[in-house]
Amino acid sequence: MSRSVRRVLAVDLGATHGRLAVFESDGGRLDRRSVEVHRLDDWASFDALIDSWWSKSRKLPALEAASVAVAGPIAVDSTAGQRARLTNRSWTVDVETLRDRLAVERVGLLNDIEALALGVLDLGADGLDTVHAGVERSGHLALLVPGTGLGQACLVWDGDRYWPMASEGGHVGFAPFDAESAALHARLSAAR
Repeated sequence: MSRSVRRVLAVDLGATHGRLAVFESDGGRLDRRSVEVHRLDDWASFDALIDSWWSKSRKLPALEAASVAVAGPIAVDSTAGQRARLTNRSWTVDVETLRDRLAVERVGLLNDIEALALGVLDLGADGLDTVHAGVERSGHLALLVPGTGLGQACLVWDGDRYWPMASEGGHVGFAPFDAESAALHARLSAAR
């Protein structure tokens, strides 16, 4: 492999499945080389999953970077560094631990819906559905992602570029505020 080719590990950890993909680039676009999908119930921890993957991947050329998108909030501590705890499972992802395990200096950690929001910016017209005909995309954008929860993110326009803002808005309660929303709450509660 040429020294100009870069290898990146991208990990997506949702509530039920984890996806590990290796991408390569020679300075242009990223090309996906491999993907593994795992049921997270089959693993005791993120560290166990990544150790298993890494033991099979060590014979490949070295990684230059790794990025992990997690279904949960990201915490930054001045002494402990960047880490995340998945919302729907007791797993923790720690940047320093991953950096050591994979022997890679560049490791990124972000919320999974934040990662999807960034991907929306690269969608072409064929990847979008029109909600309101005649309305041009400008200003802030919102992303709703139904899955195990209801993922939510915003892309805030600063006049020059979009900045992603993740939220854990899908993990909130419904608070009726008038007779109509109280009736909806009663109907939804009865359907459980």
